[in-house]
Amino acid sequence: MANSFFSFKQFTVQQAHCAMKVTTDGCLFGAWCAAHISMQSPRARLLDIGTGTGLLSLMIAQKHQVLIDAIEIDAAAAEQAEANIAAAPFGERIRIVNNNILHHEATGYNIIVSNPPFYETELVAATAAKNRAHHSTALTWNNLFALLSEKLAPGGSCFLLLPYKRKNELVDLLQREGLFASKFVLVRQTPAHSPFRIMVQAQLQKAPGIVEELVICDEG
Repeated sequence: MANSFFSFKQFTVQQAHCAMKVTTDGCLFGAWCAAHISMQSPRARLLDIGTGTGLLSLMIAQKHQVLIDAIEIDAAAAEQAEANIAAAPFGERIRIVNNNILHHEATGYNIIVSNPPFYETELVAATAAKNRAHHSTALTWNNLFALLSEKLAPGGSCFLLLPYKRKNELVDLLQREGLFASKFVLVRQTPAHSPFRIMVQAQLQKAPGIVEELVICDEG
């Protein structure tokens, strides 16, 4: 059974009412985003699609003076994220929005981050909340990538955490929507394991598509 909370240096994430729990790769992605985000202005605008517990928004807000709209379709998860944000010392810069991202009309975001549902064809879970968190029923990848190009401001960047096994589909969707990957990071559990996650930074301008690797646990 997953812990009901995770404590970080400056904040705590409660997760008892969220279908998408805090994971190692989610924490890794949040740290990577925070380290690679380049602020276009002192008060840049960020969109967090599918915020869940609010983890990504919190990890980024503790490092950057950025205004965040954190969208969450599930009411219970949005309420939990709201409480997590309210308890954080920098929570005033994060706005939780309980809504379907397809109905969120704001555009012109300097940064977009998302750890979206991974699965479309695999067996679904027993509850609607888990299906929304883990399966692309409410937000397909086609819709997600169209939203990225629509909502990014000129010069902005998006950051995604996705399953490595869908890398070819990722590349095709980026190309279709006029997005260019500036960096791919292949994530392995250990040096002996094949990649299981891919982190990507993309933008509307042409970029080199640098490929790097990151190993979570060094067996040596």
